[in-house]
Amino acid sequence: MSSRFLPYDTISTDAVLSLDEDTVLSTTEVDFAFTVWQSFPERIVGYPARSHFWDSNKERWGYTSKWTNDYSMVLTGAAIYHRYYHYL
Repeated sequence: MSSRFLPYDTISTDAVLSLDEDTVLSTTEVDFAFTVWQSFPERIVGYPARSHFWDSNKERWGYTSKWTNDYSMVLTGAAIYHRYYHYL
């Protein structure tokens, strides 16, 4: 279990940058994600995107990272989101 999403009082900025320890991003990529987030602060903006789908063989939802240009979720290994989400 991770304590990454606990509502820490020391987080005073609206934007939270969430990175896994093995994530490698350039400053250009971080800057771009932050710029996009500023336009959509109610959304999670990031790089490890996935698409969810119904797997009828397993009769449950799954997700894939196939290159489809049709994404429905962003993983938080490299993401920017509003600190509000720490309080849900």
